[in-house]
Amino acid sequence: MEILVKRLNTMSGGKVLDVATGRGNFIKILQDGLKDYEKIIGIDNIDASILEKVSENFTDKRVNFIQMDACKMDFENDSFDIVCLSNSLHHLSDIQVVLEEIQRVLKPEGTIIINEMICDNQTSSQMTYVLMHHWWAKIDRAMGKLHFETFSKQQVLDIVHDLNLREVEVLEFNDPDDPMDQASLKGISKIIDEYIERAKPLQNFENFRQEGESIRKHLYEVGVNGATQVIVIGKK
Repeated sequence: MEILVKRLNTMSGGKVLDVATGRGNFIKILQDGLKDYEKIIGIDNIDASILEKVSENFTDKRVNFIQMDACKMDFENDSFDIVCLSNSLHHLSDIQVVLEEIQRVLKPEGTIIINEMICDNQTSSQMTYVLMHHWWAKIDRAMGKLHFETFSKQQVLDIVHDLNLREVEVLEFNDPDDPMDQASLKGISKIIDEYIERAKPLQNFENFRQEGESIRKHLYEVGVNGATQVIVIGKK
């Protein structure tokens, strides 16, 4: 993510919104990268108790977390200088509505940052992560959770194109770590075990289990790296 941090180094944040913040991972990047900021708010529709635990990991009083539906944000028009959406396009129930809300709460001349992992043009070790992520998504959907396969780079760019942004920049980030790092292999293998266990009550459990084992085989043959991420930055 170094390429994004360097770009953020040139930006003053003002009031920043991180949509679908999850555990606040992107907020940590914003804190490390932005020259300065007045406040950062992370919103997510996950359980309030989870967000409360997430907030305990942030000592900066300018960072706050709010349980909120991204399809209907409880903010006034033109409220934020920067609005971010990181690795969440493939978790949204209605992408168009969320993007419209992002446009609504963003100030004129404000900046949108969209960061999204993609599924195409990956190395063999990156494909381990893509295959695994798509397998997770299948299991999550079977359990009634919103989680879809990741998009291609062109699909992400097409989605962002509809925002009619100005001064658009497109960056890419690749994971340079050792794909055969033993700690990483064991960690991913453990996650595969966890998802297999999670899938046991499901009707198609055997299919899920076999797919998981196939991914584990791929993991130990070629290793694993994070999927390439495309970063789009533009002004309203």
